[in-house]
Amino acid sequence: MGEFIDLMLNADETISEIVAQHGTLTYLIVFAIIFIETGLVVVTFFPGDGLLFSVGILAASGEMNLWTLLVLLIVATVLGNTSNYLIGRFIGERFFKKQKIRRNQYLSKAFDYYEKYGISEMKFGQFTWANIIGGIAWICLYVLLGFFLGEIPW
Repeated sequence: MGEFIDLMLNADETISEIVAQHGTLTYLIVFAIIFIETGLVVVTFFPGDGLLFSVGILAASGEMNLWTLLVLLIVATVLGNTSNYLIGRFIGERFFKKQKIRRNQYLSKAFDYYEKYGISEMKFGQFTWANIIGGIAWICLYVLLGFFLGEIPW
C-alpha cells in the first residue's frame, strides 16, 4: 500500500523505477490507474495529468513505447468514462434517493439543472462520440506534451 501511495504522490519520480522493475507490466499498471481515475466517481484524486505527462517523457527516453501508450490509454479513458456514465445512469439516482444526505436541496438543484440542460438525458451514442473525442484529446495532449518536452536536451 505504501508503494501505491508513493506512486500517487510522486508519479514522475517513481514511474521510471516501476518500468525498471516490472517492464511491460507497467503498461497494465498505467492503464489501470487511468481507468480507475476516469471510471470510478470517488477516485478523482489520482494524478492522471501528471502521470500522462510522465509516461510521455519516458516514451521520449525510449523506456516506453509511445504508440502503445497512446492506444492503451485512450482505451482506458474511454472504458473508464463509459463505466462512469453507466454507473450514473443506472445506479446514481437510486443511490442518492436511498442515502440520507443533509444537503438534499443542493442535490435536487443539480438534478434539475441537468434535467433542464440535457446532460442527464444524453443518449449513449452521443455520449460515446463525445467520450472518444475527449479521450483522444486528453491523452494525446498530455502524453505528447511530455514526449516532446522529453526530447528537448536540458
